[in-house]
Parts: sequence; C-alpha cells; structure tokens
Amino acid sequence: MAKRAAGEGSVWYDTKRGHFQAQARIHGRRRSYYGATRKEAVDKMHAAQRAAAGVLPVDGRSWTVKKWLEHWLVLIEDRTKDSTRARYRSNVELHLVPAFGTTKLEGLTSAQVETLYARLRRDGMGPAGLDNVHRTLRTALNMAVRKGVLGVSPLLRVDAPQYSPPEVKPIDLAAAQKLVATVLDGRRNGLRWALALAHGLRQGEALGLTWDAVNLETGTLSVNHQLVRLRTGDKGLVFDAPKGRGKERVLAILPNLLPAFREHLARQDAEREKALDAWTDPYCQMCRRRHRLVFSSEIGLPYHHARDWKQWRDILAEVGVDYVNPHRARHTTASMLLYSRVDMRVIQYVLGHSSLSTTANLYTHIYEELQAADAAALNTLLLGDRPTVALQPEATEDT
Repeated sequence: MAKRAAGEGSVWYDTKRGHFQAQARIHGRRRSYYGATRKEAVDKMHAAQRAAAGVLPVDGRSWTVKKWLEHWLVLIEDRTKDSTRARYRSNVELHLVPAFGTTKLEGLTSAQVETLYARLRRDGMGPAGLDNVHRTLRTALNMAVRKGVLGVSPLLRVDAPQYSPPEVKPIDLAAAQKLVATVLDGRRNGLRWALALAHGLRQGEALGLTWDAVNLETGTLSVNHQLVRLRTGDKGLVFDAPKGRGKERVLAILPNLLPAFREHLARQDAEREKALDAWTDPYCQMCRRRHRLVFSSEIGLPYHHARDWKQWRDILAEVGVDYVNPHRARHTTASMLLYSRVDMRVIQYVLGHSSLSTTANLYTHIYEELQAADAAALNTLLLGDRPTVALQPEATEDT
C-alpha cells in the first residue's frame, strides 16, 4: 500500500456506524468528516482544509492540466523573473501540455508523470533538463494545491529526477594570467573577460553591467542587473535581476583594473561620438529608464551572448588554451580566492550564490588540494626534517 502524503489525511470505513470517516489536522486539532461514500468524506475534508487555508473552494474537476498551467503562468507573471518565466513557459509548451494537457487536473496520476520522464530520457534529455521539467510541474501543482484547485499533488508519489551538477575544474593559474594579459592588450571589450576572471561575474551580469553601477572614484561596481536572452516571446535581450536571491552586491574593483576601465570608457566615448544619432542606450523595463552599457555594440546596443561566446573562443585559440565554457572563469575566480585564503562567506558574496553550501559544494576539489597543502605545512612545522618512520607489522607465532 502506498504511503500517505503529508497533509493528505486519513480515510477509512467505520463498520459500526456504516459510513466513511476522513480525518485531518486543521489548526493543530484533528477533525473528522463523514460521508456515505469515500468520496463524500474526502470532499468534505478537502473543503475544510481549503477553508482553513483561506482558499476559495474551486472545483478541480473543471480544470484540465493545460488550462491550469496557462492560468498558473498568468498568476506568476509579477512574481518571477522574465528568464524564469520563459523557462517555465518553454517546459509547459514543449513537454507538459503535449503529454497530458487534456487530462483533468484532479485526474493527473503519478504514472502519467513517470511515463513522460521515461520518454524524455529515451529521447535524449539529460538529467539537468529532466530536473528542469520536474521543477516546473512541481511548482505549478503546488500552487494548485494552495489555491484549492487540487487536493493532493501526484508528484508526492513520483521520484524526482536525480541531478548533480558536474564538477567543473578551473582554468589553471598560468593560463588565467596569460588570458588577462591578452584581453587587456587594447582589444575592444577585452576588459569584459578580465572582469570575469577577476570578479567572477556571470555572462549576463557582465553584459548587463552599466556605467551608472561603476564608480571609478571609489573603485567599486554594483552587480544589480543581468542581461538575459529569452527563448520564448518576442522580447529578445532584456534586463533582469541578478541570479541567486536577486540582491545587489557591491564589489571592490582590483586596483590594477582601474586604468583599464578608464581606457575602456574613453574608447567607448569615441565610438559614441562617431555614432551620433545611431547610438542607442537600451531601455530597462525593471527601472523604467535607459542605461549606458559598459560592454556594448559599436552603437550602444546590448552585446549579444553569441557574439560574446565567439570572442571568448577566439581569445582561447589565440593564447593556445583548449576551449572551455565561459562559465569556467567563475570557477577560476573562486579557486584564486580560496588559494588566497579568503573566507568562504566572502567568496559566496563575490560570486552571488544564494547559499553557502552552493559555494562550498562546487569547489570541493579545491578544498582537497588545500588540505593536502595544509598537511604538508603542518608536517614541516611539527616534525621538521625528521624522516618518516614506517610501521612494521607485529611478529606472529609462525615467524
């Protein structure tokens, strides 16, 4: 027998009284509900649970999965970032609706969900994609339960797809030094990659950096935007809140990068003067005004992600480094900070991670190397040049 999910309540047939009884804990007290049929008792219990939660009773039988998912996307429009909502919509339109869009919401079963996941695996979808689809469906059904549209989510009986982000090795220090020297040789927007390696900015954060967030007098920059590319709709490149908790973080610019910032600004001023009326600062829907981008096209427009990736690929080829994802630069930043003995909480802040565990878990391999170095240092400090004594096995009666 399947285990009851949390909050589902208990239902049984009372042979003495000749009716079904359902029980659930509401406001800390166990309440009982009765009915001539099992369904009648459960419906009464669910109605009481919805009333206790302050939810209007809505008949879930009138909702299909497609109808609810479309409604859910409207409900979250003002609560989620554009990039998150675009990802949700993509999963809804490409996977969830085609699989069981016509199914009644209350009739959706765990078996249907597991069948979808199995098919997506057979079609070649990886663990990250499956986890993404699962998170989308789980978020939508959880809201249906909270709104009283659905009694219990069928996902409570579905094993979530297992996904562990692959361990990413940083760029070695010698290659990183060579990269920085190359990108700061006067090439257009080369500062963008020095900034990525020095401060661990994500691609969207670097491309969304605006001059009003850079203070060359105090030597600081504020990460308060990211430029994201939406895969659905017609918005294309838009400003969005930073990843993590979406909070602004203020970073101290490395002193040796300040002259490069000033040179970059002077070069961009010359481009702006040459472009005249063609120069266009992009409009930010979040703050309802235009911003001048630090890294822009020759006429002020956002620097497209694909163009940015190509420049990275060209730079790696020029310095003789095998191609690695641009995100590897963030891991390189973390590595250098760890080797410099910077506190893990400071590294979490610099990288903009929402939790300390994310920072620590992603860079376990660096910890192991540091621990080996610490052991060697302690060995020298404590034992000096004493030779290591090998333990001899104890003699036995047979020897």
